[in-house]
Amino acid sequence: MTIAINRLLLRADTADGPYGVDIPFSKGLFILRVENTHGKSTCINSIAYALGMEMALGQVTSKPPFPPSLLKNIQNENGTEIPVISSYVMLEISNDRGQIYTHKTVILGADSESIITVYESTLESIY
Repeated sequence: MTIAINRLLLRADTADGPYGVDIPFSKGLFILRVENTHGKSTCINSIAYALGMEMALGQVTSKPPFPPSLLKNIQNENGTEIPVISSYVMLEISNDRGQIYTHKTVILGADSESIITVYESTLESIY
């Protein structure tokens, strides 16, 4: 059985509104090319985290492997630091049988004790 990553969503909710990124993946080779400090490691860590593979990232503490923009503060366009209220990662995957699942893993927030919530649908239908 083959598995494909269809979409990755990273979201930080603040009093100023939601911030984040939504990355669609296409079939075949996907190349993520951006400048240093623009989120390549965060993208890879998010995929592993959404699949419950924190130990593969070397995470031996309860602190998630994410930058402060998903754990503490995010800087808006004006340079103002805004506290993050909650954050999560959502990963949509599919298999060669045509089944689609979306994994949601809370990074920070009230239900951060949740391991993984799995939806048997596309990210679009639950988000």
